[in-house]
Amino acid sequence: LVVHAPLWQIKPDCDLVELREEWERRPSQFASMVAARPLAEVENSFLRDPKIVEERANRKREHPIRPDGTFLDDFRGSPNNLYYAHIDVGISKDAAGICVGHPEAGKTVYDLTLEVRPPLGGETSLEALRQVIYAMQARGFTFALVTCDGFEGISMRQELESHGITCENYSVDKSREAY
Repeated sequence: LVVHAPLWQIKPDCDLVELREEWERRPSQFASMVAARPLAEVENSFLRDPKIVEERANRKREHPIRPDGTFLDDFRGSPNNLYYAHIDVGISKDAAGICVGHPEAGKTVYDLTLEVRPPLGGETSLEALRQVIYAMQARGFTFALVTCDGFEGISMRQELESHGITCENYSVDKSREAY
């Protein structure tokens, strides 16, 4: 079931004052995550035209993770590539995300994009996010670098580094460098 509606329509008891403050602090993120209406053009937006993702997506490619959470048998890393990942940690009010890609012929190929929503009233498991990276590593993905946003990023970085993965904290909320 997918419902496309603003948070206040689905959850009428939400704190409207808090929502207003969030809108004033981060209008672009608010529009996307809370109001269910991403802004078409945002000043300094990382992705100025969100439609480009839809237009360039390979619709013939099956998502590499099955509904039961296991990887497709042929989803393997190439020994000829170094892979880069970013983990956007969301715990209870925001979805978490993982994006893995590698450079190829002057372009970026995205091997995996994954959104992980917390269970209703619960929290996203940070360990489950790390397990995706560990499972990919076991399937031949050699990570040159994994970045994590600042929220819970230190814990994530320490755990990934303990598994031999180079990891850095990197937040697009604190610096506009990524844009």
